[in-house]
Order: sequence, then C-alpha cells, then structure tokens
Amino acid sequence: MTIVHIRVGKAGITQGLIDEIQRQIIDTDPLTVKMMQNFRETQDRKQAAQELADKTETRIQKFVGGTLILTRKH
Repeated sequence: MTIVHIRVGKAGITQGLIDEIQRQIIDTDPLTVKMMQNFRETQDRKQAAQELADKTETRIQKFVGGTLILTRKH
C-alpha cells in the first residue's frame, strides 16, 4: 500500500493543488492531506477541508487537527 501525503501551505487551495489531489486519488485511495501551520493560521481549517473535498470531488473520511484523509466518492 502506497501512502501519499500532500501538504497545503501558505499558497492555500490552488488549482495546482486540486489537480494534484485529483491525479493522486486515482492511484492512492485514501489520500492524506496535511494543512501546514502557516495555512491554518490564516484559514478556518474545517471550512478549508470541506472546500478541498468539494473542489476535488472527494469525501472526507477522517479529519483530525490539520490532517484529513480523503477518499473517492463512489
């Protein structure tokens, strides 16, 4: 099982980040996304997690602190 970690940094939720998650979720399900401290200081983490799931057409399986696990919608 391959574990892929994607980090959300100060640039935030960009189109590049969305594209990367959509590419990775095809081969790696579930996918771990870590919101870095500099991102969490400026964004509401729960709202950002939901926005990320909506934009990548994934489902939040688990969300603890600044880390979320995304799975494909079936």
